Amino acid sequence: MRHNLEKLNKLLLQEVEVCKSISELLDLEKEAVVNFNPDQILCTTHKKETMVLKHEVMLKARESLIYGIYESYGLTLKDTKLRDFLGEIKDLELRDGLLEALDELFVISQEISEKNDINRRFVEHSLGYIHNTVHLLRGHGLKKKTYNAYGKFNSQAGMSPKGLRF
Repeated sequence: MRHNLEKLNKLLLQEVEVCKSISELLDLEKEAVVNFNPDQILCTTHKKETMVLKHEVMLKARESLIYGIYESYGLTLKDTKLRDFLGEIKDLELRDGLLEALDELFVISQEISEKNDINRRFVEHSLGYIHNTVHLLRGHGLKKKTYNAYGKFNSQAGMSPKGLRF
């Protein structure tokens, strides 16, 4: 049983490192969005997607390992929370390591969630800026309305009331 708990500890520590990498990539992504650097955005997004896929594989492995540990003790996931179960471990060093890794993973997950939200807002603002710029550039080439000396609209923009161009 101790072997499975040590595997769980090792897996949690690896997961923490992957989550830290994702957090750092989110910082780089924010800088790229703020600086309007599309090449860096693409590169960072690709790296982030790779790390997220790696994290998903680790998450599935962790779930499978936890399920196996629970099953060996005759418990179900619905009956006992992981933190409560780990609190019952007699080996203090292993228990503290597991609980510390879980706490760190939780904190980093919250940080990732907040950074994702911030980056989403930056992207939305950037897209709004781009949309407004495109709208402005499209509207710049339109004919301007001109009025004659009597305040009436001239149908031919750029023509004087006598039909001469100016």
